[in-house]
Amino acid sequence: MTYKGFEGYSPIIAYLGQEGYGVNIELREGKQHCQKNTPEFIDESIRYARAVTDKPLIVRMDAGNDSIENIKILIKQETKVDYIIKRNLRKESPEGWLQIARNIGKLIKVREGKDIY
Repeated sequence: MTYKGFEGYSPIIAYLGQEGYGVNIELREGKQHCQKNTPEFIDESIRYARAVTDKPLIVRMDAGNDSIENIKILIKQETKVDYIIKRNLRKESPEGWLQIARNIGKLIKVREGKDIY
């Protein structure tokens, strides 16, 4: 059962390359939080990927996996990879992040009405 009371599953999948070769797959219970046992899954998946390629790896995850536990796996020497994790703002305001960007970033005017830092 999912947390909403329906029959369901919560799969977690690691794939490799643009072709999407399956590296690691777990079919979890639907009520399970997406972060449960994820650091171990990431560690295992990176090791599997390294067994088939020596090319650089990049790991992409959504905001549900924005956790320090995952980042520790991604940066440790044995499993070090590049990564992109969608930021989970939690109680952080977008205005606060904009202020940080203004304080330490370099302003680039892309066009009228569009600035990036």
